[in-house]
Amino acid sequence: MPKKLSLVLRGNTSRSALKAAIFGLFVFLAAAGWPLTVIFIVAAAYFYFQPFSKTRPMLSSFLILLVVSLLFVFYPFNEQWPLRLAVVLILSFLFFLLLGIKNLIFVHRQPLYHLFNNSLMFLVFVAFFLSDKSNFFALKYLLAGLAIFLLWHEAFRFALNLGQTAAKVNLLAAGFTFLNLQFFWAVALLPLGFLNSSALLLAMVLVMKESAIHHLNGTLNRQGALKNIIIFIASIVVIFAASRWRP
Repeated sequence: MPKKLSLVLRGNTSRSALKAAIFGLFVFLAAAGWPLTVIFIVAAAYFYFQPFSKTRPMLSSFLILLVVSLLFVFYPFNEQWPLRLAVVLILSFLFFLLLGIKNLIFVHRQPLYHLFNNSLMFLVFVAFFLSDKSNFFALKYLLAGLAIFLLWHEAFRFALNLGQTAAKVNLLAAGFTFLNLQFFWAVALLPLGFLNSSALLLAMVLVMKESAIHHLNGTLNRQGALKNIIIFIASIVVIFAASRWRP
């Protein structure tokens, strides 16, 4: 029985890897014109909704990943082949994680989910800081806020004990989203590049998420809180040291 289960999981992993590779290929080709963009969207939706069961819990992540992929597809840096290839590989890997978590392929899903969730939130930050904020800034700010809210909401639903009510999860997600949006303003005032700005926001998110989840599950202790503070301070020092302070 364990051997048969192992073979089934291995087969499902291979299928998910193949779907992720096809997803990456369509990401690579989507910029060639709108017909390929439409095919990319249809193919991504088909891969996600097959099988149709268990699609709802991670639907927000799928839609955000799809939108972020389209934003990066049409961003000017895609004219540089090494960067374009790196973006394709990252998006393909995230799609593989998405399918594996959704279809219960991975045995230890919790750490992989947080890797996926944090990476997707980082891509939302990058997309925001890369955007031309002189046009439709309010709309972009609100859309980024919506994406962050959905990712916080999903992360809390995934990580917290079942005793947490939907209203409490909504309130938590809204509160942390509000804090993130305030951090957007503060980080935007710093003379950092888009990658360092996104990394600084991600460091804040990681510490906030780690502390909140452990606190709500009753597992936060003094040692854990001190560790989070040290990691956050160290992250700030590294990010600032690596930044080219532009006027």
